[in-house]
Amino acid sequence: MTTKTLLGIFVLLLLAVACAPKEAAPAAEADVTVRIKDFAFIPEVVTVKEGQTIKWVNDDSAVHTVEANNKAFSSPELYQNDAWVWKADKKGAYEYICGIHPSMKGKVVVE
Repeated sequence: MTTKTLLGIFVLLLLAVACAPKEAAPAAEADVTVRIKDFAFIPEVVTVKEGQTIKWVNDDSAVHTVEANNKAFSSPELYQNDAWVWKADKKGAYEYICGIHPSMKGKVVVE
C-alpha cells in the first residue's frame, strides 16, 4: 500500500470514530425515591417542586405498577429491583395506585 492509501484509510477511521454515536450518560439520581415494599408505597405521600423527578423502586417480590388516577403518568410493570422515574413537570396533586393491586395508594404533590 502506498503512503497516500494508508493516509486515506487513517483519515476514514478518524472520521468513523468522530461520527460514531456517543453512549448515553447515566441518568441522574432522582430528587425523591419511593420504595415499593410489603404492598405499600413508602412514603405514601411525597412533595416535590415542579421539574423534579420521583423514582419508584420495587423492593417486593410481586410485580407492581405506578398509575396516576388522572392518567398523568403510568409505569410499565415493575418486577423486583426494577425502577421507574417520572418528571413532575406540572403543579398539582397526583393520587396514584398500583394498577395490579389497587388497594396500594400514594400521592405526589408538585409545588
